[in-house]
Amino acid sequence: MSKGKKKYNVLYLHKDFVIVDKSPGVLSVPERFTDEASVKKLLRDEYGEIYAVHRIDRFTSGVMIFARNEDAHKVLNQIFESRQVEKKYRALVQGRFLESSGTWRFPILKLPGLNKVVINKKGKDAITHYKVLEAFESYSYLELKIDTGRTHQIRVHLQEAGHPLLVDPEYGNQTEFFVSEIKGNRKFNLGKYKEERPILIRTPLHSFSIQFKYPGMEEELYFEAPFPKDFKATLNQLRKWRKM
Repeated sequence: MSKGKKKYNVLYLHKDFVIVDKSPGVLSVPERFTDEASVKKLLRDEYGEIYAVHRIDRFTSGVMIFARNEDAHKVLNQIFESRQVEKKYRALVQGRFLESSGTWRFPILKLPGLNKVVINKKGKDAITHYKVLEAFESYSYLELKIDTGRTHQIRVHLQEAGHPLLVDPEYGNQTEFFVSEIKGNRKFNLGKYKEERPILIRTPLHSFSIQFKYPGMEEELYFEAPFPKDFKATLNQLRKWRKM
């Protein structure tokens, strides 16, 4: 690992695969036109050949799985494609929900030449299940499960539902989130000549857990990734000032 902030932590190491907790801001896999480090490359440097089974967005944190050989890659791909894996995400979003749980089925179309998607009837089927874990005055803390793994699926589904992430430059309306937005102007006093710093500067989406059965292993595997500091701090502030 390079010096400085860790780009991932290993949650479980098996001869066929490795489960990691990816830090926010780190690429899952290498991208074209850049030699920036990715989790896949760093794992390859440490363990040898590595195969990507799935990916999460750069600024999304949390659980990921990588195969360590070709046979395991085929098996894990089949597990994902047949929906025998349960992945749960956690998110901090704008607004309050009328229903405590539900399902969104909005088709997703990838825009040619762009790393962006839109909701369009010509797109591919995409299914997201949501559950409200906590409701605040103007915000919600959600658990999300996806039956399909489309690019930016959760983010664009949240946008379409009218509940974008607290911060999301592409599928929302904010690039930063401040404590003053939670407290309100009358309760927030920064002090003379001081400028408020944002508590959140990236998408608050966290790949919280993964559960699946792997051939040859008796018990189902289950792993959770702890929340990054910025996600935890924002959630704590919401609980402190805007709990309903």
